[in-house]
Amino acid sequence: MGLQKPDDLIIKTERLTLRPRVKADADVLHASFSDPELMKYWSRPPTTSLEETRTYVTNNLERNVDLCCLWSIDYEGSLAGTVDLFGWHDDMMELGYLVAKQHQGKGLSYEAAKAVVDFGFGKLDLHRIEAQLHPDNAASSGLLEKLGFQREGHLRLNYCIEGTYSDTLIYGLLASDPRP
Repeated sequence: MGLQKPDDLIIKTERLTLRPRVKADADVLHASFSDPELMKYWSRPPTTSLEETRTYVTNNLERNVDLCCLWSIDYEGSLAGTVDLFGWHDDMMELGYLVAKQHQGKGLSYEAAKAVVDFGFGKLDLHRIEAQLHPDNAASSGLLEKLGFQREGHLRLNYCIEGTYSDTLIYGLLASDPRP
């Protein structure tokens, strides 16, 4: 990836510090990862215990060390959520984000996602960043469009969570596309 140490992954914005996620973040992230309402558009069901959240965070950190950048969003001294670039493949990665309920409505998702997109096209020299989301997730669709992403596709019943299939929208942004 061309990044030598964790400090290479620290991103600062006007209000946020995006820092590499650590195992200890699981204790704070559990409130979000276990919330059925917050997780209804996520790619996995909510966790059911603190131990499951810890295992999920630890597994992601260990399994994806060379395939992604996993950040925790620090806002006013608290962990407000996560933002990730993952699935490193031929200069293309996928964007994902989650902001805790108590921090929603403040523009943190947009600010964090914009910083990570800029990082991806800048420091990582990516060609493309994409995002996949549930068709009912209007907030994420709006955020991606505000970032300059274009809706590129609608996959039918391609994703299964706990035995229920759902559609997926595909959004993409190229390094050469105009961005706000």
